[in-house]
Amino acid sequence: LERIVVAGHSAGGQFVHRWGLSSDSWCFGDGEEKKNDNVAEDNDALPSVRLVAANPRSYAYLDKRRYLPATAVATTTEDMPLEEELSGETETLSPFDKLEFRSPTSSERDDCQEYNRYCWGLEDNPDLPAPYIIDNVDKLIVTNKDDDSGDYDGNTELFLRYASRDVLYLSGERDTKQLGDQICHEDGYQGPSRRERSERFYASLQVRGEEIVSNCRRKDGMGDEGKEELVIGETRQSKGGFCARQFEGEKMQVHDRSVVKNVGHDHALIFQSAEGREGMFSDP
Repeated sequence: LERIVVAGHSAGGQFVHRWGLSSDSWCFGDGEEKKNDNVAEDNDALPSVRLVAANPRSYAYLDKRRYLPATAVATTTEDMPLEEELSGETETLSPFDKLEFRSPTSSERDDCQEYNRYCWGLEDNPDLPAPYIIDNVDKLIVTNKDDDSGDYDGNTELFLRYASRDVLYLSGERDTKQLGDQICHEDGYQGPSRRERSERFYASLQVRGEEIVSNCRRKDGMGDEGKEELVIGETRQSKGGFCARQFEGEKMQVHDRSVVKNVGHDHALIFQSAEGREGMFSDP
């Protein structure tokens, strides 16, 4: 077995995204099951795994922040994704110049108390028990972390594992219907339409990645020798490995995203498109 592609549209896209975030499967080469004697030590012997999440209604955010209306404090450029980071779109539906990637204020939190509960975030949801979150996600989150590392909600290890996986988000250009609320406030401040939710979640991953890389650059002794130390013995899903790739010249990009022109919320047109076929069948 050389390759596995897991693809889904709409509710299936939600499954693919959350499985990619929470799974501890041996096939990724980064989970507990890798320790099984039957699993090859050499990651090159493992199958490549690609996840294709098309037009999901919602996402499981990795920390408490969302793209919310900008407060009196000016939105920083780090909060605003570059257009090319959103897969070459000439324009986005989300008004990023009027939004700020931040935690809700106390009043916003009171208006939507469940916004960060699973499956919209990673907090426990008594109405939706998810033992796989407890088993495979919670163990990677450091609670009560209080330092200057920028480790929002203690999620760095979880973020790095998810960022190391091969994920493509497909978004229909015309999938812009205003959605009703499964919970409050656009399903927990995710955005009014599927396309906008895709833009915002993908942008949030780029912001978090830049934060981690910036933190690496701030470490003492991060000269050429420090860079080399990060490369030696680091795995792709480790903080050092993530940072080392940026210092070696790779563009900081977490996952891939493509907007499929002239397609709405249609699974057949999404997967039959050039972007869909390339996403599922091109070389990893």
